[in-house]
Amino acid sequence: MNLESSNDTVELQSGMVTIWILGGYGVKLNNFEVHFINMRTRQVAVATVALFKIQWVKNGRKAKRMLKAKIQEGGMHQIQLHNIASVEVRRSNLFFTSLFQKPLRQDQIGLVIE
Repeated sequence: MNLESSNDTVELQSGMVTIWILGGYGVKLNNFEVHFINMRTRQVAVATVALFKIQWVKNGRKAKRMLKAKIQEGGMHQIQLHNIASVEVRRSNLFFTSLFQKPLRQDQIGLVIE
């Protein structure tokens, strides 16, 4: 999913959910938040920053694991993305390289939820 598709609905099992940011390794979340709302119980799970931010390749794109959330009860959940404009993603997380790179546009940034 991309950042512009806020309020999507997905089926999630109970347990931990990880959120990967696609597009590059230099990720700054700033005020970005992800909320999972259970459609049946209306219980809200707020994603928190992951302790270990692993870099990987997902779906053929650079990805960084940035957020995690604990889903209390499985079922259909609405995904709400808040402060989308505050996310900054650069292709590289190296300091000197990122000085000369522009951040990716919002339509170039994706999310993978596992």
